[in-house]
Amino acid sequence: MKPGRTGIAVVFCIVFALGLIGQSPGVAQPSQEAAPDAAGPVGLPGNLLGIPQGAQCTFVDFEGLGDLQPVGTVAGTPQVTFGPSWLGLIDSDAGGSGNTANEPSPETTTVFLQPADSVNFDTGVQYIEIFYSAASSSLPMTLSAWDGPDGTGSLVDSVVGNTVGTDFDGANCSGDPNGNYCFYAQLVLSASSDTIVSMTLSGAAANFVVFDDMLYCTAVPVPTLPSYRWAIVLAVVLLVASGLILRGRFA
Repeated sequence: MKPGRTGIAVVFCIVFALGLIGQSPGVAQPSQEAAPDAAGPVGLPGNLLGIPQGAQCTFVDFEGLGDLQPVGTVAGTPQVTFGPSWLGLIDSDAGGSGNTANEPSPETTTVFLQPADSVNFDTGVQYIEIFYSAASSSLPMTLSAWDGPDGTGSLVDSVVGNTVGTDFDGANCSGDPNGNYCFYAQLVLSASSDTIVSMTLSGAAANFVVFDDMLYCTAVPVPTLPSYRWAIVLAVVLLVASGLILRGRFA
């Protein structure tokens, strides 16, 4: 082998080894495990919509709550606590008291019958999305993210919801078979890191807006490669490179 080709081969070995490092089991992968809870949170991969790559996500569909039962604390990563004004609401077509239709997930949404309390996370999150259906009397409304509990600290992000979701206000939808709150729009809050500790809702009229399918995510840090793996990779590179150099000299 000519010396020039030997050098190219050595470089190739190094690049190949670095490629193996990138595929190491030590690199965090998106979680797809379910987080069991009465309200049904389910982990989702971090490569959908605007979700940070490698994120660990919890999905809350509110199914399993009783009609007008307080939502309370939902297990997840981290767990999330809805203030006492947040209640489960089951579609009247399924035996509940909800005037709802076409829910993003089967039959249960969440509603507040008095001013909305804050929603708190045990530790910070980076991404939140939630769907809503609102009467025009509840619009516009603002969903805000804060870096302190109960809407304290600094404002991290906010989004305005202004989409009409009721057929009596002109939304192009119908019941299933019954329900006037029948069209759902999405609200998204995000941050550059896991700094969202709470969210608040303002401008919404009690009993004139329902929410469903909340997804929140934390970005999972990528762990460093353990030192012994670096040693193994380096030893392999040196052995292969030495063999190629010796072969080049005596070829």
